[in-house]
Amino acid sequence: IRKAVQNLVRYELPDEANVAIVTFNSEARVESQLVTLTSDSAKSRVADTIPDSVNKLGQTAQGCVSCAVQVAVDQVLSGKESGGHLIVITSGDKRSMSLSRMENIKTMIDTFGIRMSSVMLTNDSSIQPLYDLVSQKSGGKTFVLNKYLPTMSVYAHLIEDLRNIIAMDNNES
Repeated sequence: IRKAVQNLVRYELPDEANVAIVTFNSEARVESQLVTLTSDSAKSRVADTIPDSVNKLGQTAQGCVSCAVQVAVDQVLSGKESGGHLIVITSGDKRSMSLSRMENIKTMIDTFGIRMSSVMLTNDSSIQPLYDLVSQKSGGKTFVLNKYLPTMSVYAHLIEDLRNIIAMDNNES
């Protein structure tokens, strides 16, 4: 995941794109504040903030997508929410998105005019409809990748899904 997101930041995002990095499991933390990608060195600085450990925030595998969205709204987009596009990469674990958490996210999306897209790396897509609801309501997209595919296949599909997500923003510019 780290390498695919670094690829996105370094090579796929257009110059002058604004990007921040928020990581999450049962908590969420800003790794990089909102930065305008004005040069290759700015892209590299942001890409290098992506942690190499999935458990940097603790030893839990439980994800709290609504925690990440709340941190993004409060600490990154504060005052600049409208037009923001949150891209969530998650394990798609059933604990990561409940109906009540989805309602909280939908409220934030409605209130602040935020788009949310998701990529789920999972072998159980049973909660995909919750992610689809949020994505469709906000004008985003949802992709599901089987986490048990060969590593290079997951990497290639993840890069392609991220390209498809950012293409929505590029097409509107």
